[in-house]
Amino acid sequence: MLCAAGEKARILIVEDDVDLARIIAEVFARESIAVQVAHTFKEAINACFEFQPQLVVLDIGLPDGNGFDVVGWLRTHERLACLPLVVYSGRDFSTAEREQLTLGPTHFLAKAQVQPQQLEELVMTMLRRWHIEEASKVESLVSKQ
Repeated sequence: MLCAAGEKARILIVEDDVDLARIIAEVFARESIAVQVAHTFKEAINACFEFQPQLVVLDIGLPDGNGFDVVGWLRTHERLACLPLVVYSGRDFSTAEREQLTLGPTHFLAKAQVQPQQLEELVMTMLRRWHIEEASKVESLVSKQ
């Protein structure tokens, strides 16, 4: 179970390649997950407000910015600063770049080495962990009252 009854997990896919974004979205749609796709930095920011994702799959190259810009913006918003993040990119990152791209639980996957189904497995695992952690936080708050 990923969410409460009647609620779908929400994934934001930030990917400028329209065809790849569609393939990734279709993979998660089969899992009954709500998916929103953003092809630009601006669309990603708008989606964070409107869609309120529980996990972000992020490409680095965007026509109006980059993934570093997206992560930097997410960090400035308390509700978004610890989101689980999968950086799904065609490039390698230095240690400093990895630190710059880390939010909450963060994984780095190379597009050339990972198929969409492998991405799906990782994301599903991350969503399950996120749900368990969120449920634990709620239980902790309730028990303190």
